[in-house]
Amino acid sequence: MGRIARRVPLDFAWPKGKVYSGFRHPEHFKCEPCDGRGSTVGRERLDEILHLLFVGEKEHRQGRPEDPTWSGVAWGYSHNRVPGEDYADLCARLSVHPGGHERDFFGRDIYSARRIILAAVGIDEEEWGTCPHCGGDGCPFEHQDERMAWEPTPPPEGDGWQLWSTNDFPVSPVFPSSEALIDWLVETGEDVGVLRPGTRDEWTKIVSGEGIWLSFGGRVT
Repeated sequence: MGRIARRVPLDFAWPKGKVYSGFRHPEHFKCEPCDGRGSTVGRERLDEILHLLFVGEKEHRQGRPEDPTWSGVAWGYSHNRVPGEDYADLCARLSVHPGGHERDFFGRDIYSARRIILAAVGIDEEEWGTCPHCGGDGCPFEHQDERMAWEPTPPPEGDGWQLWSTNDFPVSPVFPSSEALIDWLVETGEDVGVLRPGTRDEWTKIVSGEGIWLSFGGRVT
């Protein structure tokens, strides 16, 4: 997630960490059967299995088992051993489907692996696993036109300075000046976006609007 500065009233009191009401879609926009995910439980379960597959590949690359508290994986018989080249080759072959995605931050290519597995058993990947109540959109068919026309309502503007997440919630108190906000961010070691305190130079760029935090690039630019 990124970080941006907003000008809000000095007495603005929206709770930190809570998505601002004006940025939240109305509840009826969420497809209840799929919880707004756009997929069936079957596809989500398959993706969870493929996540396990790529955890094993990561263990092969690093030469040691993953900590289950981090990976969410508790292996059985093979829990204290590391997969070999045969396993790594299998994962590589499941990551080269034409039109597949780049590997994600965790080194997985679940999208391509899913397509290869479904194609091998003659299932149309474009149809299988899509929620029948929303067509994969996450919003019920009967509300999709309304959702497309919906526009968010930002918080009121004012003389104060406040840091926000690009996920639409405040992460700092409101301050009377940009300098006071920057001082607070540096003094508290506030996370600049991905579990790292920001430097004064980075916060100055973000608060002034001259730079943004690029989560995957790992830098303020």
